[in-house]
Amino acid sequence: MSPSTGEVVIAARGVWKKFTKTLRRSMVYGLLDLSRSFLGIKPDTTTLRQNEFWALKDVSFELRRGETLGLIGVNGSGKTTLLRLLAGIFPPDKGEIMIKGRVGALIAVGAGFHPHFTGRENTYLNGTILGLTRQEIDEKFDDIVSLAEIGEFLDMPVNAYSSGMRVRLGFSIATAIKPDVLLIDEVLSVGDRSFRAKSIKRIGEILEHAAVVFVSHNMTDMARVCDRSMLLQKGEMQFLGPTDQTIDQYVQLTDREYEGQLVTGDEVTQLDCQVITKHLSYGENLELELSIETSQPIELGACVISLAESDTLQAQRDVAEYIGPLPAGQSTFKVTLGPTYLKSGTYWINVTLLTPSHKSTYAHHTYCDSFWMDSPRDFGVAYQIPVVYVARQTPSHGR
Repeated sequence: MSPSTGEVVIAARGVWKKFTKTLRRSMVYGLLDLSRSFLGIKPDTTTLRQNEFWALKDVSFELRRGETLGLIGVNGSGKTTLLRLLAGIFPPDKGEIMIKGRVGALIAVGAGFHPHFTGRENTYLNGTILGLTRQEIDEKFDDIVSLAEIGEFLDMPVNAYSSGMRVRLGFSIATAIKPDVLLIDEVLSVGDRSFRAKSIKRIGEILEHAAVVFVSHNMTDMARVCDRSMLLQKGEMQFLGPTDQTIDQYVQLTDREYEGQLVTGDEVTQLDCQVITKHLSYGENLELELSIETSQPIELGACVISLAESDTLQAQRDVAEYIGPLPAGQSTFKVTLGPTYLKSGTYWINVTLLTPSHKSTYAHHTYCDSFWMDSPRDFGVAYQIPVVYVARQTPSHGR
């Protein structure tokens, strides 16, 4: 989605937010702060007390009408906290946030719904909370029900709805008010592919007059929706820039969290594999550079490359049944696998070198490197990836 030169509708300047680790301590501090307020003493929110921690640290950015900002980071990095501050649920402890106009927020599945009210009743209740008159809700009602796809369940209690149905209804109401700022936190991942496609289309329509802050662990949706993205880590802004660059930074960050393990023997002393292109499109070839260091000449059998998403094996391929003799020293290969038809996600490379009999292992290296797959598929795996070629580069004969 293209960037905009509209007016600034969100401005965050030096925002800090702290929380307490235990509920009991939080209640004690709350009572103390309330007592001080009654006495005209302003509580000190700028320093940490016992069992407190900073959930956000010095976050600053601006967002203009017509722009989308993605928030990327591992769980606990501060994404939802920042959204809640933007929604006005919490005040910042330091810094300031300026919001211009009406805010629509979809931060939690079913938030704001009365579980015993019907979908129809909750539509009017939520619309009223968001500032719409009954006449305005009447005018938008058919559009809300159509997008939510709950027509036959409209007069059932919401507590009988699936999480996906509640998300669809919440999103439809939040976007029907034509907000100046729309905040969306991960909940779209609960919907099916059809609803996500319709939601992304609706977000595009909203961008004609609004700004959107979007949180998702689906990097494909991030790339489609967001002009810019912010990478958060332990409450701190690590990077702010174009979404594709932010995704690359995120992949590098998660690489560091997955510590690889190298197991070698007497013959092979070093084994490494690097991804040449870190951001792959659906159907694109995966190119790797394989580096092997040996203490003596060996006969190398199969090279097995497997891909892992988190801790789950996704695809495995014998690169070659027989590679052949390697001299002592370092040998480098360029391996091309493809086309890759994997679902969206981050994948790590595991490499195993086998003897010609395939009964013994020379070396094994897990989590050597990673790449991000941008795919229209959100499910399924590819168990076999064809090998295009293995090209041996000029080896070093001895050290």
